Amino acid sequence: MNTSQLSAPSIWILKKFISLQQNLKNSVAEYDIAHAIDDLYKFLWNDYADWYVEYLKTDATDLLFAKQVYKQYVLLLSPYSPFETQALWKDFFGETKPIALEVVNENWPVEILENQNNKSSSEEFESIVSFIQSIRSQKGLFGLDPATQIEVYSTSKILSAYQDLIFKMSRSKIINQEKTTLYNVKLDGFEYSLDINDLVKDKPLELNRTQKIILDLEKQVSQLENQLSNQGFLDSAEEEVILEKKEQLQTRNQEIQLQKDKLEFLG
Repeated sequence: MNTSQLSAPSIWILKKFISLQQNLKNSVAEYDIAHAIDDLYKFLWNDYADWYVEYLKTDATDLLFAKQVYKQYVLLLSPYSPFETQALWKDFFGETKPIALEVVNENWPVEILENQNNKSSSEEFESIVSFIQSIRSQKGLFGLDPATQIEVYSTSKILSAYQDLIFKMSRSKIINQEKTTLYNVKLDGFEYSLDINDLVKDKPLELNRTQKIILDLEKQVSQLENQLSNQGFLDSAEEEVILEKKEQLQTRNQEIQLQKDKLEFLG
C-alpha cells in the first residue's frame, strides 16, 4: 500500500492518532485509566467514525489506509478491552497470532507523516469540519430542521472540493459565487453567505423566541459577572472553577451577539 500521497483527511486522522498515542502514554504514566478510555472513545467516534469514515463514503481512495489506522487503533485498545479486540483481530483482520503477542510499532504514524509532501494539509480538512459544524449551528440558531437543505454562497475553492461531503453532512449546497445580501457568516479561513431568509416560516414566532433567548442569556451573563467580581468567590474558588466561569461568560456573550445579529437580519 502506497502511503506517500495521502489525502488531507487521511493526514488529519493520522495526526489525531499521533495525539491519541501521546495522550495514552501520559494517562498511563499518571495511572489515569479513566482519561485513557475517554480518549480512546473520542478518537473512534468523534474523529474516525463521525468525520473520517463519512469522508471515505465520498472518496474511497485511502480506504486501505483507513483500515490500517483502525488496525493500529485496535492494538491500542486491546489492553483495555482484550476479549473484544481479540475477536476483531481474528475475525475482521484475519490474524492468527493472539493480539496480546503482537509487537506494536509506535513509530509507524510518524514515519508515514514524515513521508508526506504537505504535512500541514490536515488544516484543510479541519477547516471543512469547522465549516460543517458552523452550518449545523446556523440551522439551530434559526430553528431549522437539520434535514433542511440550504444554499451556501462562497467562492472558496476548498468548499467546492468537498461539496459532496458538505452536502452529506449538513444538507447544504455550495454555490460558487458571492451574494452579500444574504445572511453572512465569518469563519476562520473563509466567509460564506446563507440563503436562509425564506426558510424561516414563522418570522414573528422566531423573533419572539430570539428575544426571549437574549433575555435569558443576559441574565446568565449578569450572574457570571457578579460571581467574577465577588472577591470572596475569587479567594475561595479553585483556579479551574474560576477559569470555567470566565469561559462560560465569554461563550454567553458570543451567543448573545449571534442572537442579536439574527434578530437584526430577521427584523
